[in-house]
Amino acid sequence: MSDLIPAADLRVTRHCEGGPGGQQVGGPYPIRVEHVPSGLVAIVDTGDSPHRCKLVAIDMILAGLTSPHMPRGYKPQQEG
Repeated sequence: MSDLIPAADLRVTRHCEGGPGGQQVGGPYPIRVEHVPSGLVAIVDTGDSPHRCKLVAIDMILAGLTSPHMPRGYKPQQEG
């Protein structure tokens, strides 16, 4: 996880989409990461491993939290 976002603030799940199923349909499930305090959600399905998808999703959440356009002004914890 990121050192800037407390793990307790993140909810990581596998995102299952509806639709036709069956063998070889859907492949690996996308990873859904929600930053609970802000409500930001990132869903990533790069075709890579679930671990890699989770890291990309967390980076997306961090980018959203540190964006100057973030209305709530969430400040990630600083090391120190």
